[in-house]
Amino acid sequence: MNPNPTFSSLVLLITSFTLIRLPNSLCQLDPQFLNCSQPFRCGDLDFYYYPFWGGGRPSYCGYPGFELSCLNNVTFLVFESLRYRVLEANYVSTVLIVARDDLWDNLCPKIIRNTTIANSTIFYYDGSRYPKVILSYGCTIPDPPERYSRPFNQFDCEQGNSSTTTPCFYSIDKIEFDPTAFRCNRSISVPIDKSRADHLGNSKALQEALRQGFYLEWNADNSLCRECHRSGGQCGYNSTTNSFVCFCSDRPYDVACDKGSTGPSSSRARRKLALATSLGMIGLIFVVAGVYFLLKRYSWGEGIICWKSDEESNCKIEAFIRSYGSLAPRPYSFTEIKKMTGSLAHILGEGGYGSVYKGTLPDGRLVAVKVLKDNKGGNVEEFINEVASISRTSHVNVVTLLGFCYKANTRALVYEFMCNGSLDKCIHKNGSKEDPDCRLEWSVLYQISLGTARGLEYLHQGCNTRIVHFDIKPQNILLDKDFCPKISDFGLAKLCKKKESVLSTMGARGTVGYMAPEVFLRGFGGISHKSDVYSYGMMILDMVGLKGRIQVDTDKSSETYFPNWIYERLELEKDLGLEGVMNAEDEEDARKMIMVGLWCIQTKPSDRPSMSRVVEMLEGNIKSLQIPPKHYLLDSPAAIRSLEESSFETLSL
Repeated sequence: MNPNPTFSSLVLLITSFTLIRLPNSLCQLDPQFLNCSQPFRCGDLDFYYYPFWGGGRPSYCGYPGFELSCLNNVTFLVFESLRYRVLEANYVSTVLIVARDDLWDNLCPKIIRNTTIANSTIFYYDGSRYPKVILSYGCTIPDPPERYSRPFNQFDCEQGNSSTTTPCFYSIDKIEFDPTAFRCNRSISVPIDKSRADHLGNSKALQEALRQGFYLEWNADNSLCRECHRSGGQCGYNSTTNSFVCFCSDRPYDVACDKGSTGPSSSRARRKLALATSLGMIGLIFVVAGVYFLLKRYSWGEGIICWKSDEESNCKIEAFIRSYGSLAPRPYSFTEIKKMTGSLAHILGEGGYGSVYKGTLPDGRLVAVKVLKDNKGGNVEEFINEVASISRTSHVNVVTLLGFCYKANTRALVYEFMCNGSLDKCIHKNGSKEDPDCRLEWSVLYQISLGTARGLEYLHQGCNTRIVHFDIKPQNILLDKDFCPKISDFGLAKLCKKKESVLSTMGARGTVGYMAPEVFLRGFGGISHKSDVYSYGMMILDMVGLKGRIQVDTDKSSETYFPNWIYERLELEKDLGLEGVMNAEDEEDARKMIMVGLWCIQTKPSDRPSMSRVVEMLEGNIKSLQIPPKHYLLDSPAAIRSLEESSFETLSL
C-alpha cells in the first residue's frame, strides 16, 4: 500500500522549493573549472588532482606525461614506455609510491626494459634512498663452473616460446657484478627500498621487495599550482600555448584567479559560489531530514518502515503481534526472562539451536525457556515462523507457547514445562541402569506413539491452516508428568492451505535419519504433509528399539537396512527380540507399532497413510493390519548406500 497523499505532497513541496530557490550562478560556472574540480577515482585512491588527468578528468586538467588509467581498481601510470602501478600519493610532498607492473607477478617479463626515470625532467627519485637491483637475463655460466658456484642469486626464465629455461641473476648495485663474465644477453636495473636491499635471500623475497615499490617525486609547475589553488581556482594546462593555466569559476586565468586580466572579481565569484552551495546544502538537509523523520514515524498496513536491521526485525515482530491480536503469545522483556530463570541459572539442555533453561512465572507455573543462538543478524523469519506456527495451535499433544522475547538482540521462547524432558532421553536409555526412571513400559510407548499421531493429525487436518512440521524426531517430542507426548520445535515448520498437495521449499529440511526421501531427492515425489508421516514412522521404529537391535544380531549392519531385517522376521514369523515384553498385550502393542512404522516409511509419498489413518490403525485390531509392501529400494544395499550418501551431499550444499 502506498503512503497517503499528504506525505508525497510534502516531499514534493520541499524538493520543488529547494530547486526553485537555488541561485542561477550554479549553472553559470565555467565548465573547465567544474570538470577539473572532479578527482580521479580508482579503487581506494580518490584524491588525484593536478598534474594528473585521465578517466573523467580531461587532458587540460593535467600536465603532459601524467595520464592515469584504472583497471580492476588498480591505478596505472605509463612513463617512458613502462607501466607503473600507483600505490600511494602525497600532494604535500608531491610524491608517488609506484611499482613496475611488468615485474609485479613475474621476474621474467616478455619485453625487457630498463628503468630510465633518472633521465626524466618531471619524475625523479632519490638514488641514495633507493639502491638499484640489477636483473641479468639469458646468462651462460662459464667454465669452470666451480669458480662461479652461484656467486649471485639465481632465478630461471623460459627462453622465447620454448619450455627450456636459461639462468638469470640478480644483485644489488653496490656488489660488483660483471654480466659479461656470465655472458648475459641483457641487464636492467630497478630501484628498490634500501631497507629490503640486504634481505634478498631468494627470488620470492625479491618479488615482494619489487611489490613494495619506490618513492617517485614529480615536478609540474608545482609553485604555480599552489598559487592557483590559493586563489580558489583549479590547475590545468593549455596545450595551445604549452603553458600552465588556472581555471576559475568564471573563466581561465594565466596564473591565479583575478590576476593578469580585467575580468570579474574572483572574490565576488567565490562569494556567489559559496552562497549557492550553502543554499543548496541547506535545502538538501531539509529534504533529507524531513524524509527521514517522516519515514521513521510513518507506517501502513501491518508493517513499519525502518532504517536499521535491528529496527526492521522489531517491526516484523510488532507486525506479527498486530496481525494476531489477542491470540498472540505474550511478549517478554529480557529482564523478565532473566528474572523468571534466575539469570539463566538452571539449564535443562543444549543443542545447535541454543539452550533451554528452567524458569518460574510470577503465578508459580514452571516454564521452559529456549534462548536461541546467533542472535545478532539471525534469521528473524525462522523465529517468527515458530511463534506463528505454535500460536495457531491448541491441542493436548502440541506444546503450548506462553510467550516470547525479542528485545536487546535476544530471542527466546517461553513454553510450558515438561518435567520428563524429551522422548529421546527415554528411548535411548530405556532399561538402562543410569536412568531407571526412564524405563518405559510397552503400554506407555504405545500411548506416546498414539498421542504423537493425534498431534500430527491435528496439525495436518485440525487447524484452519495446515502445518507441516518437517522435523519430527524423538528430540522434538516432549513428555509431561504423565508421559503425555507434546510436539515441539516448529522452527522448520511450513504453513500451507489444506488443499495444497505439494509444497515448495528451498533446500532440505529436517534431520538425517528421519527425513523423508523426497525432501532431499525430489525424484521420489513432491514434498507434502506425507513427509511428516515418514519421519513419524522412523521415530516409531526408533521407539521400538529395532534401529539399534540390528547391530546386535548381525555383523554386517552396514550392508543391511534395518527395515529389511524387520520384514524378514515378520514374514518368517521370527522373534524380533524385543526387550521388556511381559505379556500378550505388550506383544500386540509392539507389533502394531512396527507395522504402522513400516507403512509410514514407504518410499513413495502416495503409498504412505495419512495421520488420520495412522490413528485408526493404532487404535484398531492387530488382526486387521497387513504387512505393507516391501519397496524395491529396500532390496538393494547399494541403492540404500547411494540414497544415504546423496542425503548427506544434499545437506552439505
